[in-house]
Amino acid sequence: MSDNKKKLLGVRLTELGEDTPETLRIIEQARAGMGLSSEDKYDFVDEIMAEHKSRPAPTPEEAQPEPPKPEPVVSLGSVASGEIQPEHITIDNTDDTVKPDREDTEEIPIADMPQEVWELPDERSTGRRILDRVIYILSGVIPGRGDPPLEIVRKCVFIAALITFIVSLSYIVNDMVIVPMKNEEVYNSLRELYNPDNPAEPPADFPKEKYPEGISDSFKALYAMNDQIRGWLKYSDTNKSWLNISYPVMYSGDNKYYLNHDFQKAENKNGALFFDERTKLESKYDKNRVLIVYGHNMVSGQMFTPLNKLMNNLNYMRSAPIVSLDTLYERGEYMVFAVMLLNTREKDGPMFQYLRTSFADDQDYMNFIAEIRARSIYDFNGVDVQSSDELLIMSTCTTKSGAHFDEGRCVVVARKVRQGETVAIRASDIVKNNDVIMPLAWYVNQKKTPHKFYTDSGYTLPTSKVTTSYNTSRTGDYEPTTYPPTQPS
Repeated sequence: MSDNKKKLLGVRLTELGEDTPETLRIIEQARAGMGLSSEDKYDFVDEIMAEHKSRPAPTPEEAQPEPPKPEPVVSLGSVASGEIQPEHITIDNTDDTVKPDREDTEEIPIADMPQEVWELPDERSTGRRILDRVIYILSGVIPGRGDPPLEIVRKCVFIAALITFIVSLSYIVNDMVIVPMKNEEVYNSLRELYNPDNPAEPPADFPKEKYPEGISDSFKALYAMNDQIRGWLKYSDTNKSWLNISYPVMYSGDNKYYLNHDFQKAENKNGALFFDERTKLESKYDKNRVLIVYGHNMVSGQMFTPLNKLMNNLNYMRSAPIVSLDTLYERGEYMVFAVMLLNTREKDGPMFQYLRTSFADDQDYMNFIAEIRARSIYDFNGVDVQSSDELLIMSTCTTKSGAHFDEGRCVVVARKVRQGETVAIRASDIVKNNDVIMPLAWYVNQKKTPHKFYTDSGYTLPTSKVTTSYNTSRTGDYEPTTYPPTQPS
């Protein structure tokens, strides 16, 4: 025990007396600190007491408590040499110095210390550092105890906006990336199975008697997968640079099922191309004067979406004059002779009933052709249509920005290439129709002067003897066909 400690202990024992409980407690603590056994207790006390009593009484100056010693400064050499470790150093921000926990070192300014001393290494694991960082960030956006009311409101508004953003982003990614990618995978696998020049082998276990009479070998593999297939439609531009429609055409007997089901009958926002419910293609003997095919206009650009490009670009139209449509029983090509923008709501003007499959007679049919030509954005001078010709109508939705009104339809009409006919369409024969009849809303919403079809009650359609006038309830002698609310959009 040092002399200072013995001196202090002797003074304390003298003040308390030798036999008080406090004295005994102090003696036990001192004994334990010196590593003495219980037998040494009294000799230890007697020694300290005797030494204390033999010392002269302290002078008044000695009785005054010593002033606190200044904290020693850490020497730079002792830190660099390892005598003082960083964990033994405390930082006093009041005078920009570093004070060691050990008493035998000196104090040095923080600025004079080496970087490895005052920038202590982060000994946390990577996972712990990340977790701590996340907790720190979340503390700035999650309401906590003690936050003022306005801060709680601010954080709640931020969280609501963040959730809305995440949900919206997930929908966009799903609709623009995930769903189109899966849809393309489905139809790519089907395209590998449809090759009229080299038909795929049908499954051996599919009963042959279930194939319809006269079915083409090129459809058997697909028919075995889904017996509602009725054809395959291909429509490409001559350079195959912007138009590449190639899908099976389905038939369910209604205009609803394939709006949101694909070829595999799985729910799919893209749906499938499908024939109108009035189509007859159950046997090779069925005949259709008009085949109507519906398809969605998707943001991803799939299905019938590219048809909308035909409405605003003459060069696009000149590069895509031929459509291929094969049914289960025969192959066919069709020459486009009309591209129309039509409305489907009475408040946007009189509706042209283009969804027709039957006619009173040949004259009725030719009047229908004349109305189509009058509403075509382009004139196809090299394509004539006769009463004996078969038509293909492809219908899809438009965007409001493209049509200038809601729920519009882009409609492409083609007539079947006749047997033995040579297909030779000159690009120069396809020109803009400067007298086209657009929907009334198209004029009104763009502040344009409406076509005289809407203002002149005596206006006569070109090449037709049928007189028409502006009348939203007018149906004439046409087959009453309404626009199904479930048409593809």
